[in-house]
Amino acid sequence: MNPFTRFTPRRRNQTSAIKLYGAIVAQARLPVFYQELGVPDRLEGRFLVLSLHLFAVLHRLKAEGGDALDLPQDLTDRFSTDMETVLRPRDRRR
Repeated sequence: MNPFTRFTPRRRNQTSAIKLYGAIVAQARLPVFYQELGVPDRLEGRFLVLSLHLFAVLHRLKAEGGDALDLPQDLTDRFSTDMETVLRPRDRRR
């Protein structure tokens, strides 16, 4: 592996996507949605809140354009990977 590949724009975008996705997940897990706003604290409710937060961020990134072109795709890929892990049937995890 070339030591300079970690400085490429694609690599920086993936790192940014990981950090941003973590912030989106943290925001979506705030108790206010489940305790005060009545969102069911189950898989479906958490998926809904996370999806809405992700949509808002993707919409904002699309509006900004420019340097953020790869970031929405990287975020979407991260979300897909996360959902595959969470939603995978339990018997396949063993």
